[in-house]
Formats: sequence, structure tokens, C-alpha cells
Amino acid sequence: MADLETLIKSLQRDLALSDLFSRTRNGGPDVCELSLLLMDRMKIKMYQEKGHAMPHVHVDYGRDSHVASFAIDVPRLLEGDLGRHRNATVIEFISDHREELLSIWRGLQAGANVAPLVVQLRADAE
Repeated sequence: MADLETLIKSLQRDLALSDLFSRTRNGGPDVCELSLLLMDRMKIKMYQEKGHAMPHVHVDYGRDSHVASFAIDVPRLLEGDLGRHRNATVIEFISDHREELLSIWRGLQAGANVAPLVVQLRADAE
């Protein structure tokens, strides 16, 4: 039974990935939203946006969008607030996966296919 549950969870993740790379944000067709990870009701995401030089991630919490933004180069809270514990969790995640996140940021901003990098990040984060 556990093997079936593991297979189902894996299939759900794989199917969700197929949706991630075709979404555009409300900013129009030139802005791509990339969901990186779901963790403790937090959705960590990145955007392909022109004019954003600082690598960063956005975090939604529950049903609220853009609750906080965090820098990647030097992991820290840029704006917003998730509460002390959740802020620390996101900063720890960024610290642990800094190089992967920077690779995804560079690829996404360049318009490259970052799907394999996101799959690897998710596997490493589990």
C-alpha cells in the first residue's frame, strides 16, 4: 500500500509540473510565474520579469499571494512577513539550495528551459 501511495504522490508532482511552465502572471504574456516548491502551506515561486536584477523568490501563504519576498544571493527577507518561524524556514531553504535557486533564476531570466532544474530542486528538498 505504501508503494502505491508513493507512486500516486510522484505522479501528482509530475502532473503538476506540466502546468507550471505554461502559466503567465496577471502582468501579461511576458511575465512567467514558476512555482518552485510547496512547503507548510507556503508556495515558493519565482518570476521571469524584465528589470529585476536581484535574484529573489516570492512566497504565498495559504490563500494570500505575495506575502513576502526573499533574496537568494544573501538569503534574507526583502519585504513582507511570514512570521518569525516561517521566515526562518524560508531562509534556511534558500541557504540550503542557494546554488540551485541561482541557476533557476539565471535560466528563467534568460528564457531557458528550467524544468529539469526545478525537478532536481524538488527532489533535493524532499
